Amino acid sequence: MKLGRHESKIMGENMGSDQLCATYENVVTGHPPIPLPPPPSPSLAGPPGDHNRSTNVFDVRTFGAVGGGGADNTEAFKMVWDAACSSQVESPVLYVPSGYSFMVQSTIFTGPCQGGIVFQVNSELMPPDGPESWPKGLSRRQWLVFYQVIGMSLQGDGLIDRKGEKWRDLPCKPHKEGNGTSLPGPCDSPIAIRFFMSSNLTLHVLKKGTVLSSTSDLIIAEMFTLTPSS
Repeated sequence: MKLGRHESKIMGENMGSDQLCATYENVVTGHPPIPLPPPPSPSLAGPPGDHNRSTNVFDVRTFGAVGGGGADNTEAFKMVWDAACSSQVESPVLYVPSGYSFMVQSTIFTGPCQGGIVFQVNSELMPPDGPESWPKGLSRRQWLVFYQVIGMSLQGDGLIDRKGEKWRDLPCKPHKEGNGTSLPGPCDSPIAIRFFMSSNLTLHVLKKGTVLSSTSDLIIAEMFTLTPSS
């Protein structure tokens, strides 16, 4: 799908929605994911931030990310983004390896980057586990934000887990009546993925095999989710 030089708003669902990816299910394009070089061996990883400059792969583990156990990986993801974004290598790859679950708090990934960046998600990314676990002082309106990113591919066979069920269960959320109508609620839940003031994006919908891409100066102002609610 190629869209022209104008701002576009693609409406999806936030973490508390009952609907699943209806916006993207019928999108079909022919852009395959960008092939990647082999990732560095974890056994060769140095201290956090000690990136091997001979490769264009920036492994989140090298920057201190720890999968599983409820560890907070927010700072590690910020560090690896900054390193990949400012790198002079061609097509830097922010690599999230398979076999892990990484918890990341509400975060803004800021561009523009030096070159087209690949965000390769091969494992599970998840936010804090519901409203009670959401840190005070952090925005509840959004989770992962990409701001002023020019040229990026988001791809992989991993899962972006929105933890939506606990947000939907809030008493202040909209609820359906017996006749199928919905009553409005007084509270919001976070937007899972948001692209703001960004362009030239290729988005490969994780776990669905559906591709939504732009090879022109598409600006995606809002993108609420990439995967069905868990």
